Amino acid sequence: MQPRRGRGQSQLGLGVIMLASQLLNVGLDRIPPVTLATIAAQVALFLNIIRPPWHRYDACISVLTVLRQGDYKRILISTFEHADEWHLYYNMVSFLWKGMRLEQRMGSRRFAILLAVFSVSCSMTYLALAKTATDFFHDGSYSRQCAIGFSGVIFALKVLTHQLESAPGTWTYLSGLAVPARWAVWAELVLIHILVPGASFIGHLAGILVGLAYTYGPLEYAVSCLDKIIAVPLARAGSAHPRGASYTYHSGSTGRRSGGGGGGSWSAGGPRSGPAGGPGSGGPGSGGFWGAAPEYGGGYPPRPSAPPDYGWSVPPHDGPAGADDGDEDAALAEAIRRSRQTYSEESAARRRFEPSAPPL
Repeated sequence: MQPRRGRGQSQLGLGVIMLASQLLNVGLDRIPPVTLATIAAQVALFLNIIRPPWHRYDACISVLTVLRQGDYKRILISTFEHADEWHLYYNMVSFLWKGMRLEQRMGSRRFAILLAVFSVSCSMTYLALAKTATDFFHDGSYSRQCAIGFSGVIFALKVLTHQLESAPGTWTYLSGLAVPARWAVWAELVLIHILVPGASFIGHLAGILVGLAYTYGPLEYAVSCLDKIIAVPLARAGSAHPRGASYTYHSGSTGRRSGGGGGGSWSAGGPRSGPAGGPGSGGPGSGGFWGAAPEYGGGYPPRPSAPPDYGWSVPPHDGPAGADDGDEDAALAEAIRRSRQTYSEESAARRRFEPSAPPL
């Protein structure tokens, strides 16, 4: 979107208050650390709590400012600035649900690397598309269009979320229209371009292409390589300062999981799905932020009745897909019931074969 005001005019408006309400309704303790930190950093940047050495008007990215004027810092900073509070609100609410799902599947360390790679890749792809449009249509306006915001990364995450959670042949609803799930992100691209004139069509398209490049192309390999590189010093630090065993909840099973550095409450593995080595596949680098790769086979399967949260609508549930507290309580109660039943049966069997005590 086009920036409409300077950094000094940011205020705590209704959009920021509604975003804070959404976060509190979900529960800050239920939001994975990287997702929560990413949202908090962008809110703090918008509210001038963080005061970087650039003006908001100096953050938007375009062919003119980057390729011709050489202001390359915009490749990094344009993703995290926002035009106004509603731009921030819609982006962060959409990112909240995708971040919760993907970070729990991938682990915090790999998800942080994914966001960094997506941020730079979306900016580079935007520049390539804008330059191509300028040369193809002989229209210099494409080079002057200045984009800002996290929308490109969110579109890339939408592609990845669909790949992991949408079954083939399923449909979803987009503004009341039934759309095949595999085409929903493209339909949303067109719909936002029509309904929101200030939205950057090229920026959103760049995000979709980056998501496809991860799902079917080389970006997944790049993320895995970076994950391995970062995991080496973390593993050495963990061996020098062992943290002991960690306990991780797996749906339908109980027990103690021993291993290297403890993967915190957000290192639970998800269902086996996705490309080899990618999220949910149990491949390299799919563990928690500090620990080793989690034990896959447990975790929370996606809720089949809940449609993907395309667009700006908020899903009705307040946690990751399938992470239902009622289901967890029922599974725990069932495990306790079976344990008591087994103990009662063994006790009855022993009484049948043991001689009874003589009467007093």
